[in-house]
Amino acid sequence: AEYMGEPALSSIMELDSEVYRALSLLREQSSDIFSDTSRFERFVRNSVNGLLQSQTPSFGFLQGIDPYIVKTGHSAVITTIVELARQNVDFLAAKSVLTDLDFPDDMAQSFANVFMTEKQQLRLYLSRVGCPLPQLRDVHWRFDYIVKTQHAEKQNSPLYNVMLHLEQSDGRARSVEFGCSMEQLQDLVSIVRDAVKQLEEQSRG
Repeated sequence: AEYMGEPALSSIMELDSEVYRALSLLREQSSDIFSDTSRFERFVRNSVNGLLQSQTPSFGFLQGIDPYIVKTGHSAVITTIVELARQNVDFLAAKSVLTDLDFPDDMAQSFANVFMTEKQQLRLYLSRVGCPLPQLRDVHWRFDYIVKTQHAEKQNSPLYNVMLHLEQSDGRARSVEFGCSMEQLQDLVSIVRDAVKQLEEQSRG
């Protein structure tokens, strides 16, 4: 079948065209490759287990199928599942990736079931193979006005208490709290704005 371009996915996934192409080809050939849903679930599970165990997965049960489709399909499934684990999505979000690609509902559900079963192991695997930075989930701040401290009779200066709520690669939450003056907070806001501006320029380029 002719590749007609990337589908417009409604999910949060952002995978490159080669992955979409391979998943689309897998879906188009699914009735020939996977005689029933259990074979597809086995394909996905073997792919994930191969990654977690650092072994070449066994697809002997797919004998007679075009090796190119099996190889590219396996690679696309792993790329997709790793990205889902990195983003720590739920069952419905995982299922929607295949649903948006017009996979049969039972296959999309099997895919999401395998993902949810292995998600914590996948996130643990990701935390071990790299040093991903925690993701910022929320920011809280409080304004205080210091009238007097133990080291001075009078202070009369504003102080901002900022708390960053972060999520680590293994899903655990932690918080970072710091205090700063108005000038320091203005410097921080200016730096963040510069960073956002650079990202916007790069995305337009």
